[in-house]
Amino acid sequence: MNNNHQPIAFIIPSVGNKITANDIKNKQIRITAAFKPLFLKNDSELKIVVKNDHYLRFKNLVKRSHIIRFTDVAFDELEIKAGGMIKIEKHGPDTFKLTRQSA
Repeated sequence: MNNNHQPIAFIIPSVGNKITANDIKNKQIRITAAFKPLFLKNDSELKIVVKNDHYLRFKNLVKRSHIIRFTDVAFDELEIKAGGMIKIEKHGPDTFKLTRQSA
């Protein structure tokens, strides 16, 4: 969190990127270079809040986009489609709230 104790918020995908049909098929979200510094520096488990709390695998790929892999339940709660956008709020080093955004 920042010094004001407000979550850091951002929208993915970043400019020039998109959530693809392949991301949807693989139930994953890619964290591109613009937002990589907001995430842990190693592979780990993240607490992801959609409608409920979920503990999901996070893969730190140094020379590629980071990847958050979702369970079926968590991905269904997010209701994201290819070409969609997600608001991410960072509430702690390993805790993030995700909300699907209207285009």
